[in-house]
Amino acid sequence: MGTVVKRISIFLAALLSIGIQIGTARAQFTQAESTIISAAQPAIDKLLQTLPRGTTLSPTQVFVDDIGQAHVRVAQFFKNIPVFEGDAVIHIDTRTYRVIGTTNATLPFALTNVTPSVSSQHASDVARTHFAQAPGLNSRQDLSILVKNGVASLTWKVRNEGHVAEGHVDKVAFVSAGSAQVLRAWDDLQTSNVAGTGAGMYMPSGGSAITVDKTAATTFYLRNAGSPTYFTCDMRNGRSSCYYVTGSSASFGTGSISTSGPTAAADAEFGAETTLSYYKTKFGRNGIDNANLSTYSRVHYSRGYENAFWSDSCSCMTYGDGASTFYPLVSIDVAGHEMSHGVTSRTAKLTYSGESGGLNEATSDIFGTMVEYYANGSFDVPDYKIGEMIMRSNWVSGTNRTSFQPTKALRYMYNPALDGASQNCWYSGVGSIDVHYSSGIANHFYYLLAEGSAPASPLPPSPTCNSSTVTGIGRAKAEQIWYRALTVYMTASTSYSGARAATISAATDLYGATSTEVNTVAASWAAVSVN
Repeated sequence: MGTVVKRISIFLAALLSIGIQIGTARAQFTQAESTIISAAQPAIDKLLQTLPRGTTLSPTQVFVDDIGQAHVRVAQFFKNIPVFEGDAVIHIDTRTYRVIGTTNATLPFALTNVTPSVSSQHASDVARTHFAQAPGLNSRQDLSILVKNGVASLTWKVRNEGHVAEGHVDKVAFVSAGSAQVLRAWDDLQTSNVAGTGAGMYMPSGGSAITVDKTAATTFYLRNAGSPTYFTCDMRNGRSSCYYVTGSSASFGTGSISTSGPTAAADAEFGAETTLSYYKTKFGRNGIDNANLSTYSRVHYSRGYENAFWSDSCSCMTYGDGASTFYPLVSIDVAGHEMSHGVTSRTAKLTYSGESGGLNEATSDIFGTMVEYYANGSFDVPDYKIGEMIMRSNWVSGTNRTSFQPTKALRYMYNPALDGASQNCWYSGVGSIDVHYSSGIANHFYYLLAEGSAPASPLPPSPTCNSSTVTGIGRAKAEQIWYRALTVYMTASTSYSGARAATISAATDLYGATSTEVNTVAASWAAVSVN
């Protein structure tokens, strides 16, 4: 199917050298960005007055949005040690260069000792034991201050990542640097240039246009050599090496479901290309990081792997072929979902646990669904179901397209409880459940905001938690509100009440404080019990 071109280890070095290192302060800014930071300084100084002596607030990102506001994201450090979830956003009117607001998640606390008595290696071993992981994983340990229930602790933030028999793992634990106790932990695996055509298994019948690269008279590559650079490679059921997908023509795939060969790769390439186009067209966003970050898709990962995931370490998507539950997980909404995890990691950085984890997952479901609507396929007809195309049970008589009946899905945004685990309505303990299920609240909110509780056929009705009736404002406005809330107002620790405030602020910016859009945002949150 192709020749070995490069190994992923070579790609990583090049890809990681591009863009800003997330989670650290930027060393350099442009002159225009420095002017904005100077305008934000009074607000930064005011925040510092509420924080312990020895605290610094360092800018990590500066951006100007399309309505003329500038925003400076800052990270909190105490004696040069990062404070987890201690981020804030300063909002500036670029006409007058004055501060017009602050989204504040910086944390006041009391802490004196910042010298660890537990070694980084011991902390790594403790985390591995906590997760019952086998030796041999890549482990990174960084000192971090964790504030939990108002109590600050010096910790080792340990990330253990790598491949095991079951597939890829990515676990995060905060281990006390004094007692070696695990204070917080979670699974951070965020799942779920010539003209060419792809006959993918889920694409519209007859194939879809994709970009391929021709480097020789008879050799075509499934990649885009423009900006941002992206490509699809084949792991050939392995877990380390990945190979360019090549062919003798600009057409890739057969249109039939297959767990090997270029067909799934064509779907993945179409998904990446469509998702990047969606973000550019709808929001003017240039790639995952808004700075044309290179990315790529890996297909045919491992054997019988029933998942797909985004990895920040490689800025890439990885797709399994499925086994008993799924066919290859390369449908357009899954692709949009995974790449949107990358967008979240470079904007709000919503922590992948608790209520912020549910919002992280919901953001990917929301934009994955909007990418599906943007693609507007004739076979994969856009809807508010997540992953219906990849469900084996929906292909009732084999892999022929005429056998497909979309009766089941991974998640249902219009009525999340239909999957038997997701939540329709907020309650005080929702942050303790799996993020894929707590996401239901935001998914439900978004459906009500966009479509309403009783939309026109063929969209299904959506039950509300307070028996109210909600009239939607349409997808075009809803997606703009959620994107602005994510990129401008949400921070790493945003909860559901914080998301309500963020979306109201976003709708106010876009449509006015007394607008129908703002009122509908508030009504939609009330309809899912977030007040």
